[in-house]
Order: sequence, then structure tokens, then C-alpha cells
Amino acid sequence: MKRIALLCLVTACSTAVRHRPVLHDPEPEPEPEPVVEDTPERTPAASAPAMLPSAKRDPDGRLILPDGGPLATKQATCDAEHDHCLRAGAWFVVEPYRVGELRKATPVFELEGYWYGWNAVRADGAVYRTEVATPAALFPGRPVIVLADDGSTMRWPDSEAAALVTKRWRIGVIERVDPATATILIAGTAFPIAATRITVETR
Repeated sequence: MKRIALLCLVTACSTAVRHRPVLHDPEPEPEPEPVVEDTPERTPAASAPAMLPSAKRDPDGRLILPDGGPLATKQATCDAEHDHCLRAGAWFVVEPYRVGELRKATPVFELEGYWYGWNAVRADGAVYRTEVATPAALFPGRPVIVLADDGSTMRWPDSEAAALVTKRWRIGVIERVDPATATILIAGTAFPIAATRITVETR
């Protein structure tokens, strides 16, 4: 499988502390580190633009990630009011799913005709652009993407980088909507509406 080498994300790269991340297929290589840098001056936008999240290269060949460059590790509250700290249209690649199942969903960007997770791993599957859900947009039978909790209470990602590389995103089909508790039911599990995203476009 052809590999695409990512060049350094900043002007000056120290080989003593940095390594060039490599985009590759998920098998059989181990998953690389997230493509992030500590950029405390960046605050995630309240909402991401509805755009095709295409990465590009500058005249020197360095990778420019969509909608703002390197991912921010600055502390943030990645709730629905902040678009869950996603960027570049909030696109996801999802595994095949059906009613009664929760399957993996991965935030992605596009580079040179392929989709990649923000951890630099090639992602294949159906691709959806998403928006934060509102109660009026939810009904039984609608596919949605949800942020699964950590097994106890809802824990929002604490930075843009965390939101884009977490493995907690899932896709499933709504079985029931409960306005009284502001939750939806998927595969027998309740999820807060505030942790739910609707699909609005596919590619």
C-alpha cells in the first residue's frame, strides 16, 4: 500500500524532539500519535464551517491541516455549544451499521483523494458531514453520531485535539427519543441529546 509522508507542520522542526508522522492504512501498522501540537493561542471555533475538509501543502511542501493548522491542545469545553470542538465541517467516516448496533465513527479530513483520521490513519467507509443535533431534528429511525460516555457520567473531551482523536464516537439508529430526560436510545443505551450529531451530507 502506497504511503504518504507528512512533512513537518511548523517552519522549524527539531529532529531531537519531533518525528514526521506518516499517513498509512490501519493494518497491519500500529496506530501513530495524533497530528497535534501545543498551540495555546488557538481556541476552537464555536461552530465549524460547512466545507470539504481538505488538507493541502504550502509552497515548501509542508502539510496544512484544514481549518486552522495544527490541532489545539489548549483546555476547552467540547460540548454542544462549542460544536464538540470539531472543525472543517465535522466530517466522519463510519463503519457499516444497522438498527440495534453502535459502530465506530471517526472524525476525518481529506488529503489527495483519501480520507484520514486526525491521528494520521487512513479511514475507509461511508463519509458524513454532521451538525449538533436539536431535539426537533431527532426521531426514531434516524441515524446519528453520538459521543459515548466513559461508563459513568458524560465526560466532554477537554481540547480540540482530544475531540478529534478520541475513539468514543459512535454511529447508530435512534430507537426512542425521551424529551423529559433529553436523551435518545440507541441499541438499548441512552445518550444525551447534547452529545448527539445529525448527518446532513454524505460523500
